[in-house]
Amino acid sequence: KQWYQRRVRGDIILWNNGKKERVFKGHSSAVRKLVVLPEPQSFVSVGNDGQVCEWNSEKEQAVAKKTVSSTFLYSVCLLSTKSGFTAVGEDGSVLMVSRKGD
Repeated sequence: KQWYQRRVRGDIILWNNGKKERVFKGHSSAVRKLVVLPEPQSFVSVGNDGQVCEWNSEKEQAVAKKTVSSTFLYSVCLLSTKSGFTAVGEDGSVLMVSRKGD
């Protein structure tokens, strides 16, 4: 069984059967939300640094990274598998973020 752990410094850790398998570094401060995507080995995260990061769990760095806010981002959700994400900021803003390559 795999699960993800977030840390205050912005690292996301992938654990597999109680062992640290990978460390994803891309956020400069606390990660607030992580959503596993329908594509194999893919997830997206948002954090206090105002960034939306899209990841492939086979790699240890973001495949796409966008700073979309100057305030904390608290939540993210997938709009559809092709269009993008919505992210919610500390200031109450709701941001539409396109997927990698768009």
